[in-house]
Amino acid sequence: MEERRVALENKIKEESKVLKFFENGLTHPFFIIRLFFKTLHYIWLFLSMVLGGLIASILAAAAG
Repeated sequence: MEERRVALENKIKEESKVLKFFENGLTHPFFIIRLFFKTLHYIWLFLSMVLGGLIASILAAAAG
C-alpha cells in the first residue's frame, strides 16, 4: 500500500516537471524559443481537437 502511494507521488512529480518545462517555454524571454513552444502547443491543440471530433463523430454515427 505504501509503495503504491510513493509510486503515485513520484508520477505526479514527474508530470509536474514536464508541465513546468512547457510553461517555462511558453513564457521564455527569447522570441525564437517562445515561438517554437507556442507552435508545438498549437499543433498539439489542433491534433487533440481533431481526435476529439473524430471520436465524437464515430459515437454519433454508432448511436444513429
